[in-house]
Amino acid sequence: AQLLGGDVTLTSTALNAGTTFEVSIPIQVSSGVRYFTVLKAGSEMPTVIEVDEPVELSQTHVLLVDDSDDNRMLVSRMLKAAGARVTEACNGREAIDVASRSNFSVVLMDVQMPVVDGLTATEELRKLGYAGPILSLTAHALEEERRACIAAGCDGHLTKPVNKNELLQVVSHWTTHSSRYASIH
Repeated sequence: AQLLGGDVTLTSTALNAGTTFEVSIPIQVSSGVRYFTVLKAGSEMPTVIEVDEPVELSQTHVLLVDDSDDNRMLVSRMLKAAGARVTEACNGREAIDVASRSNFSVVLMDVQMPVVDGLTATEELRKLGYAGPILSLTAHALEEERRACIAAGCDGHLTKPVNKNELLQVVSHWTTHSSRYASIH
């Protein structure tokens, strides 16, 4: 397994019951493959897994607004891996300042932040004439919270923790299907 870049791990051992090992070998799915099967230990039926379609965001400039360094780092890596250019802000006040000086394909806005929260920042950007897509990216997952984001001026809503494929598909959708790209100027 190690020669293939994988590993063998002892997962359990018990007297008179045997030993269980886990063998992991990383695979790379060839282009054009849509599905592959995985046979899990102890299972008689394989699991069919759909391969995520690659998303190309090389023409996309994202303003990522979140007060958590870890969240910004994680989401930024996901976006950059798909080719996006990412500008970061750590609160709503910074987001308003940055968005008023630059054009963005999409803004990903956390809701609960210090200084100026995401809903207030979104409302302020809309009052200033910012017409580009703003998507809330928040741990607030209840329907009433989603409605509050939309009422503040967000075009869409993603909940944390965000799935990489969902994030990239949603950003791609808003950057290719929105005619509202704009800055304040």
